[in-house]
Amino acid sequence: MVAVPEHGANAYTCTVPAAAANGPVTLLKYRIVNNVRLPVVARSRWEIQPTSTTITVQLSTDEKLQQPIEDLAVLAPVSGNVTGMDAQPQALWSAKQQKALWKLPSLSPTQPSIQISGRFATQQQASQQPIAINFKIMGQLASSLHVDSLPSLFSTARMGRVLMRCTAGQYLA
Repeated sequence: MVAVPEHGANAYTCTVPAAAANGPVTLLKYRIVNNVRLPVVARSRWEIQPTSTTITVQLSTDEKLQQPIEDLAVLAPVSGNVTGMDAQPQALWSAKQQKALWKLPSLSPTQPSIQISGRFATQQQASQQPIAINFKIMGQLASSLHVDSLPSLFSTARMGRVLMRCTAGQYLA
């Protein structure tokens, strides 16, 4: 990437390889590390007994989110040698990995929060574990980065559209 001073100190231009002329090209990928509002707000509660564990997770969207959250998945590891699971809504249990997976429909900014829960029968007392949440947002980024396509004076390449997508938004609750 090469800086373009006439467009501002934070503007960049990219050279697209000729081999990519017939399909979409990813020009920019970035990772958010600190001090950012997360699009999914998750509140988890663990109730741990000697032979059972109950996990409840409340999921809602950030108030500034404009697009629905798609492909929402919650993965919760449960220790203590799980022998049975009762989950609402239904979840998949991996005995090998000792993890429960909830695959949820989209979560819209206009809808109220959703709640998932699982009660696990265990042979031993479990311990609280981090919960991973994956999601995808189309048409909006998780940061304040703004992306536009500008007409090029030096190229005959045609820019179709700018696709903004936040994917693999994984974080621990």
